[in-house]
Amino acid sequence: MGGRELKKLWKSGTPSIGTWITLADPSVCAVIANIGFEWVVIDAEHHPFNPETLRNMIQT
Repeated sequence: MGGRELKKLWKSGTPSIGTWITLADPSVCAVIANIGFEWVVIDAEHHPFNPETLRNMIQT
């Protein structure tokens, strides 16, 4: 789901399902991406991701 579709969903008042990722492993992102969540947050504030790992996670 893209950003525009997600904004429309939120504006309509329809609940959305998402998750936070705190594990520093791009394979976790791959699994989460295939589950079908409508949004995902990579929590880089509470976990010290190095730039390379964070880049790999975002690309996944």
